[in-house]
Amino acid sequence: MKKIVVAIMLLCFLVTGAVAGDTRGSLSLWLKNMYHKLKMVTTKEDKKEDKRAVAGVKGVEQRTDEELYWKELVVSDEELSLMESALEHIEKGERKKAIEKMEKLLKEYPESPLAEDAKKGLKLLRAEER
Repeated sequence: MKKIVVAIMLLCFLVTGAVAGDTRGSLSLWLKNMYHKLKMVTTKEDKKEDKRAVAGVKGVEQRTDEELYWKELVVSDEELSLMESALEHIEKGERKKAIEKMEKLLKEYPESPLAEDAKKGLKLLRAEER
């Protein structure tokens, strides 16, 4: 009985280690998520009006001092172009060019809404190079 328990624990440990070490799967998941996220991006040049959505609950007193809003992901055309270019290079297997594009994005737009995504992409790409 002890041998079976030890064997199961060992198997679980090995499977967990294999999944944790699979950067390729993580990179492809990150890539898929980025494409989905970029579909929802509004560029600063395209944004012509301030859009707001208001929500309420029937029967609840409304307060005018608290304003509800929908936060959009707004980036410049250059930021969007750099990230899209990096993603294309990843798909082509051109890791170094993708890294260059993401590093440029971080250098020129450190406060970009895409900065954290670029950092995560860089981490995954560098882990895959090892």
